Amino acid sequence: FYRHAIDPTKDTGVQRVLRKSDAPFWAAAEWMLMGTDDVDTWRAAITRTLSDPNCRYMCIYNWSGIRDNRGAVEAIKAMLDVGPRR
Repeated sequence: FYRHAIDPTKDTGVQRVLRKSDAPFWAAAEWMLMGTDDVDTWRAAITRTLSDPNCRYMCIYNWSGIRDNRGAVEAIKAMLDVGPRR
């Protein structure tokens, strides 16, 4: 998810495929929130992505694009400490 990283439920193509799938779980295998360094925005986007009970894996893709983004790093650390808010 790139364009819809802020809220994957808005990605109609992915949602259509998920509805048709009989897989018990799915992964946000390539996810990257771009254009913000706001901690709360990052936390909310991560939480929204992981709030689908069948999403069991999330890969925040391209570390080189966020390693200097303090808001992103802080949000990721916080989510790892406490887990997503459900």
